[in-house]
Amino acid sequence: MTGKHIVVTGAGTGIGRAIARRLDREGASLTLLARDRGRLEATAAMLEQTTHVVACDIRDRARSRRHSPTLRRLGPFDALVACSGLGGSNGGNAKADRFDDLVATN
Repeated sequence: MTGKHIVVTGAGTGIGRAIARRLDREGASLTLLARDRGRLEATAAMLEQTTHVVACDIRDRARSRRHSPTLRRLGPFDALVACSGLGGSNGGNAKADRFDDLVATN
């Protein structure tokens, strides 16, 4: 993976963070995306390769498109790893409908 630039969504926690760490060990430069900048920076602190952090909500297409030039800060990217995801219950609120939110994220 040396010389490759990979974009990882959902890189602030869980599987996205684990994949970012693995790609880093294999030599890839990474652009990390998630909603929470603090979590992204915590992930970046674990990495050794060149890393760029972009806090954005991929559910908001218009705002995500504005980040497009930023994603190329480390050069053209060779791959996108889509690990953003939501799950869980409606928080005890039977009337809550998270369907649109789940589909937009996952």
